[in-house]
Amino acid sequence: MKGWLKRLRSIRTIFFVALTLLIIAVVTPLYRGGTMLMRDLIMDLGTGLLSAKLDSLIDPIERRYRKLERIGLGDSQMHLAELKRISLAELERYRYKSSGRIFVLEENKPVLCLFSCNREERHFLLSELRRFPDGMVEFRANGEEYVAVYRYYPRWHSYIGLAISSKEMFEPMYQLQRYSLFVAGAVILAALFIVALLQRVFIIPMVRLSMYADEVAKGGAPRDIKGFFYLELALLRDRITEMVNSLVERMEEIKSREEEVRLALEMLAEEKERLAVTLRSIGDGVITTDVKGRVVLINDVAEALTGWRQEEAEGRKIEEVFYIIDERDGSEAENPVYKVLETGDIVTLANHAALIAKDGSVRSIADSGAPIKDEEGRILGVVLVFRDVTEKKRLEDELLKVKKLESIGVLAGGIAHDFNNILTAILGNLNLAKMRLDDPDEVSSILSQAERACLRARSLTTQLLTFAKGGSPVIETASIEEVVKESALFVLRGSNIKCDFIFPKDIWLVQIDVDQMSQVIQNIVLNARQAMPDGGEIVIRAANLAKVAPMPHLKMGNYVEIEIRDSGPGISPDLQDKIFDPFFTTKERGSGLGLAICHSIVDKHDGGITVCSSPGEGASFFIYLPAAIGKSRSDEQGEERAPSAPVRPCRILLMDDEEMIREVAVQMLERLGHRVVEAWEGGHAVSLYRQALDDDDPFDIVIMDLTVPGGMGGKEAVKEILELDPEAKVIVVSGYSDDPVMANCQAFGFTGALTKPYRVSDLDDVIRRVLDTGD
Repeated sequence: MKGWLKRLRSIRTIFFVALTLLIIAVVTPLYRGGTMLMRDLIMDLGTGLLSAKLDSLIDPIERRYRKLERIGLGDSQMHLAELKRISLAELERYRYKSSGRIFVLEENKPVLCLFSCNREERHFLLSELRRFPDGMVEFRANGEEYVAVYRYYPRWHSYIGLAISSKEMFEPMYQLQRYSLFVAGAVILAALFIVALLQRVFIIPMVRLSMYADEVAKGGAPRDIKGFFYLELALLRDRITEMVNSLVERMEEIKSREEEVRLALEMLAEEKERLAVTLRSIGDGVITTDVKGRVVLINDVAEALTGWRQEEAEGRKIEEVFYIIDERDGSEAENPVYKVLETGDIVTLANHAALIAKDGSVRSIADSGAPIKDEEGRILGVVLVFRDVTEKKRLEDELLKVKKLESIGVLAGGIAHDFNNILTAILGNLNLAKMRLDDPDEVSSILSQAERACLRARSLTTQLLTFAKGGSPVIETASIEEVVKESALFVLRGSNIKCDFIFPKDIWLVQIDVDQMSQVIQNIVLNARQAMPDGGEIVIRAANLAKVAPMPHLKMGNYVEIEIRDSGPGISPDLQDKIFDPFFTTKERGSGLGLAICHSIVDKHDGGITVCSSPGEGASFFIYLPAAIGKSRSDEQGEERAPSAPVRPCRILLMDDEEMIREVAVQMLERLGHRVVEAWEGGHAVSLYRQALDDDDPFDIVIMDLTVPGGMGGKEAVKEILELDPEAKVIVVSGYSDDPVMANCQAFGFTGALTKPYRVSDLDDVIRRVLDTGD
């Protein structure tokens, strides 16, 4: 008994029993499945043959009836009865195999039934036949199972069927079952024999080898392995014993090297600690990833900037930990890690990138990513280095304001002179118009001259606002030729410097903030003017650059190149790398901010700026701006056009704290065919809008001044109006074109924006755009 228990605990016995059960478990379902498949196959083939036989018996009968009808005896009851008798006699004589018989059943009685069945069985058969006009039916008669196919024969009002014994139909299947059982038994016996043979030849020797390995693992080293081994296992036994003896000989050698390994591990730990100290000491954030973009390591600075600790970030996707957006529009920015993995090159983060930390805080950042490669050049991961430049950008904006204040002092005299000229033209034309009131045509001409002078004043005001403007650029499609010419001539007023412009006729439009780009041109031209106090020459040219990357950090694309070249003393090579640094200057009274501001503005436009100069040969500044190919030039400074009829008369709510402006605006809107209701501040406008909704006479458009001293302005009022009516169309109006609300009015809830001063046509255009947007 103990011997059998020991055998049951043996792995070979368990293997034997398991394999036997597996064979039985596999053969049994296969046998059952084969039987069911064979039964279905025989049923389909058998019923198909029965159907064909039954049709072959019914077709001659039907042809006889049709023949009677053709010879005109189709209504003869005698002939019909005789034909039915003959047909039934033929059906009665028909035999199919040994048990196949014909039956004919009317609705309530059998006409011909060649097998014995009692009344209940015949009633069941007839009820099954009534379910369908033809088909197959299985039934029982006199203790025996039958399978039949049948047809409803309308001429006899009877069911005609051909039935065969189920035993005879499925006899091939029973034979296959007997043969399958025999084969399955033979297979099981063969499998058991093979299993026993495998135990003897392979399993038992393998167990002995395993026991020998256990002895070796415990420290013992017997010279031989007992028992019989066959074929390759005998060779394996010899090799194992040789290997064990060889291992014993090498143990001493391994022990002698343990000390070397221990020392190497200590050195590796020290190197790892030095790496950790180095990473903690780096002032920039450092994140490393694997080839799938998952975080592997993050240093202390990166933890502070992202809000993720090492144990939290490890294994996460880089976009979870290092989530960046374009701070201009809030859209998700491309993560540099995936670009490095794709290209295998060092990648610098695009401008205007901001990092969203885990706590939701936003920081402006600059970074670069580089691939981590092995000795064979295969990429193992990416190292990402980034730093917080929020304070730097704030400082740049402050420097921009300081420089503009300095520039205003330089240009104040020329601006005052130009304003006096413009005011003289306006005042003179208004006096002439009052003197010629009796001549409407001449009055119209004189007022047009005054209007053009006002537009010149607006242009000059816009240029003055440039000096006080900072922050992100308000991008629009513009002609760089107009911007360059106006800005350069503005700075060179009253100087003894000649300025030549070389612009091709097909120069592309650019995507720029006109005011900020004017500041860039003015700063560079002003530097050239100051470098040539005795006079000189400035040449400004432009060219189209297609599908290039004009500077290493710029993307491949289409650019417009602007070159500003002067004939001054030039810049020495050792200073050219420093001129764009803040506070660097070679002038006794200079602030060192002008070119730093130029670099910052161009960089915010996704462009580039560089200088090329030799002492005594002047200096050339090159500016590269993204082109806007295919876009047409705006003509905001063109002549006043006659307002066309509005799309539809509108009910407009106008809010402005200046009564004089309200009076003029009301007359303009009424001239355009609209109905106007006035409000003097935001709270009043909200009250009027609420009352209009209650009276079911809502306003189509609201026009609101952005700033109201001492009261609610448009920025606050639009929020309350949108709470009352989320579909409200509100236009913001301001004289401060550099305000962030004017730059991106939709982000603050407005539908459109209009800058003061404006003309009737300007008012009409913005109303049309708002209505088109709403429709």
